[in-house]
Amino acid sequence: VIDWLVEQFKSAHGVDLTFNPDFSQVESDAGQVTVNERFALFFPEKRPFFLEGIELFNTPGQLVYTRRISNPIAGAKITGKLGPIGIAHLTALDQNVDGTNSDALFNITRLRQDFGANSAIGVTYTDRERFSDDLYNRVLSADMRLVFAKLYFLQTQFASSSRIIRHLGVGP
Repeated sequence: VIDWLVEQFKSAHGVDLTFNPDFSQVESDAGQVTVNERFALFFPEKRPFFLEGIELFNTPGQLVYTRRISNPIAGAKITGKLGPIGIAHLTALDQNVDGTNSDALFNITRLRQDFGANSAIGVTYTDRERFSDDLYNRVLSADMRLVFAKLYFLQTQFASSSRIIRHLGVGP
């Protein structure tokens, strides 16, 4: 069984690595006006390392926003299929997160299985840990798209998040 899993992994997966990437060739973001400062502005991803295979992380409600990784030191991405299950995993080490002079580790994993003609079910897990003050933010989500009669569909997503700042005693 292990030999079969290793052979399946080698033949159907891609691995992308980056170290101290230079995104200077990426075009700058268009200016946006902030009217409601309660919600953060959304800027589309333009950096090549994060753009390749980004569709594998798509969910009905956008849970994955790679622009939060602002100054990556290093990153790794694994994509592919293991039997009928699509796998996508992204890990990045970010420096000077939120202007705090602290590094953070981002992990994003998505598993998805297609079934029927156009239906799919998936699970997404995101984890962001900041090292200097033990802050973490984790989200676990399950989603489904069920297509029936070739015309109608039902789409659902359930998510739960957990956040804690240990030195302040905030959290569960």
